Amino acid sequence: MDMPKFPNTIRISGCNPSGINTSNVHSQLQHSLDLDIDIQCYSEVNANFMHHHVRQKFQEEAKHL
Repeated sequence: MDMPKFPNTIRISGCNPSGINTSNVHSQLQHSLDLDIDIQCYSEVNANFMHHHVRQKFQEEAKHL
C-alpha cells in the first residue's frame, strides 16, 4: 500500500485467503503488519478452531508479532 496512514486513523482490511492453516498464519499476520493494518478480517479461514492445537497456534503467532 503506497498511501501513508494518517495520525488518528484506523486501517481495516478484509480478505478471503481461501484458507489459512497453521503453517502460513505467520506470513499472513506479518503481511498485515507490513501494511500497517490495525484490524484484519479473514473470511473462510478453513481452520478447525474446535481443535485446541489450532486455536493455540493462531493465538501464539498473533502474540509474537
